[in-house]
Amino acid sequence: MLINLRKSGMIEGHRVPMFTSYLSCTGHDVVKEHMNVITAGTTLLHSRNAEMSALHYNVGLILDHGGATDESITTMHRLGLSMSATSVKRKRKQLVTRQKEKLDQGIVATKLMYQVFYKESSCADKGTLAQLRNIVNRREVTGKEAVIEKFRPHYVFLEDTLKAYVLTAATDHFGITSLQDEKPTCHSPRPLLFLKDKADQYSETY
Repeated sequence: MLINLRKSGMIEGHRVPMFTSYLSCTGHDVVKEHMNVITAGTTLLHSRNAEMSALHYNVGLILDHGGATDESITTMHRLGLSMSATSVKRKRKQLVTRQKEKLDQGIVATKLMYQVFYKESSCADKGTLAQLRNIVNRREVTGKEAVIEKFRPHYVFLEDTLKAYVLTAATDHFGITSLQDEKPTCHSPRPLLFLKDKADQYSETY
């Protein structure tokens, strides 16, 4: 969909002024009813390029996941509200394959991280993964041998540990002693941008 949404929820029509103006002529408030306008816009653009509408793919995938029959999906497709049943099945296979590839890559990377950085013999050494694992009581985390069987807890533990290290390094560098501190006490970064109006922070013109 070509219509852009600001973080504030406002629709930007400067990229597609004629199309936005056309939708506004239907009597809808483009700002207040932006979701209705977007849905109507994607339905119109779907007839122009059926492969470029994420909305119709999402509707088809939701119907398929909910157990809708091919006949039901075909009916929604003929009404212009969904992709065809064949396209939905093809997209589902693509998503499953992509997710499997990401999972395989994640397992290999996570197993390598534990192989290099996790040693049970270092559980008494401050700041090591084994020591942190005992402090936060992550009992399901046991090392590289269990990564495949219990991938999720091992991956989450690495993610939480990395975030903790980054947060600790940042607070130490800027002299922040509490997360409630509004400004750094040392190494304060220079202001890169000054905007009088907070709403303008989300504008692409600045």
